[in-house]
Parts: sequence; structure tokens; C-alpha cells
Amino acid sequence: MNSLVKNLSRRTVQKAESYGIDNLYTQGLSLKYFCSDRSLKACELVYVLSTGLELAKKGFIGPGVDVRAPDMGTGEREMSWIADTYAKTIGHLDINAHACVTGKPINQGGIHGQVSATGRGVFHGLENFMNEANCISIFGTTLAGVIIDEAANGPTTPAADKILVERNILVIPDLYINAGGVTVSFFEWLKKLNHHESSYLNCLTCNVRSGLFPTERVI
Repeated sequence: MNSLVKNLSRRTVQKAESYGIDNLYTQGLSLKYFCSDRSLKACELVYVLSTGLELAKKGFIGPGVDVRAPDMGTGEREMSWIADTYAKTIGHLDINAHACVTGKPINQGGIHGQVSATGRGVFHGLENFMNEANCISIFGTTLAGVIIDEAANGPTTPAADKILVERNILVIPDLYINAGGVTVSFFEWLKKLNHHESSYLNCLTCNVRSGLFPTERVI
């Protein structure tokens, strides 16, 4: 369990670096519930999530404190449960309560493209990498051989990374290639808080690597 927690902590730091790469002014955070969700009924799972949140200390979660995003074992349903519980308990006086999490359903303030954002971010990240003049000048006019995209959080172990370097296999790091999901989460958070004008969101969205076009769908 200790090694798992340490690994999650390392991934959280990497997520923070991903935000920096995409010029987002937020930082990374990770919250994990350790339970066998596949064996739990829906009513039991919502009890686990809601009770854990109700017992949380003040400052543990909030739209201006720590914003949760979906990960393995969670989806729109689970994120909506967390948002509803927060709005009814800790954040009952917060007008922006439902901005405490991202990955919510569209009818609860979610954003179009959230589900496919990570995958589309990988596609457009690789496309941008291949079309980047600086990369072409380093590797030549053509890239031949194997290219590995780290389309997950910390998927390559140090031992594996050493082997890949020895074999001269190009690895595009997760800090860049796996940032599509967190980028779209940022837009969902901004949409709910409405701290920026729509024109600012449109400008940012035109440059996001997750491929959300046209931009009107994001607002």
C-alpha cells in the first residue's frame, strides 16, 4: 500500500508539470478511494463516495482549493455524485459548488469532448510533434522506426526507459502527450466559474491539443 501511495504522489507531481506545459495556471492533485467498485452495487458505491466526502475536513475539496477530475474507475456518474454531495454539505454556501470536480455530465455543467479528450490529445500531440520544425531538424527530414507515446500517467518504469534509450527508441513523455484530459478539465472548470470572458476561452481553445473543434461547443 505504501508503494502505491508513493507512486500516486509521483504521478500527482507529473500532472502538475503537465499543466505547466500547457500554460495552465493550476496544479495537479489526485484523490483515490481504495475499494472493489466492481463488486459494489450503485447504491453502495454512492454511499462510499458521499460518506467519504461528508467526513472530509474543510479545505479538502472545493472549486478554489482542490478540484477533482475523473480517473480509473470513475466517470460522469461518479463525478456528479461527488459534486452533488459537496453542494449539499461542505459547499452548501458556495455559489460555485459544482465546480469542485470536472468530468460531470453535460446537463450538470460538464463539457463536450471530456470523454475523448485524452485520446484526441494523444493524436494531436503526436501530430504537432511530427510537424514541429525543431523536431524535424533534430531527427532528420523523416522519422523512421518505433515511436512510443506515453498515453498514460507514468507508464514507463525507469528500467524500461533505460532499455528504450539503449535501443534508440523515441519516447514522447506523458507530461506532454497525455495532457489532453487535464486541459479539457481546465476548460470545464473555467466554464463553471465563469471567471473569463467567452472570447478568452475561444482563444485558448483554438490552441488546445485535444482537438475540440469548433470552439462554440466548448462554451
